[in-house]
Amino acid sequence: MAEEEKERPQPTNTVDAMKHIAQTSLDKAGQIVDGSTDMLRGNVSGGIGKIIKGATDIATNSAGKGARILTQQFPSEEEVEAQERKKGGAGSRSAEDKDKDK
Repeated sequence: MAEEEKERPQPTNTVDAMKHIAQTSLDKAGQIVDGSTDMLRGNVSGGIGKIIKGATDIATNSAGKGARILTQQFPSEEEVEAQERKKGGAGSRSAEDKDKDK
């Protein structure tokens, strides 16, 4: 049942951050269930590892996003778009944009 990690956009407001916390918690709860199943099948150390990792991921995500909610430190939409453009690399720039830099 190993699912690929879903990449979600970074939250830009309180509601998005709360949704992000809930979605990540649900995803990681599945990892905890997988760990319990492994333990029942006899793979105790592997199961405990999955449970600990899932619980730690939930706590880390909740604390990080919760701190942002409390301090209201969200990136602006322009900052998010700039970060997404950087992920695309220099090759994703159009010829027009490159000409503007000259």
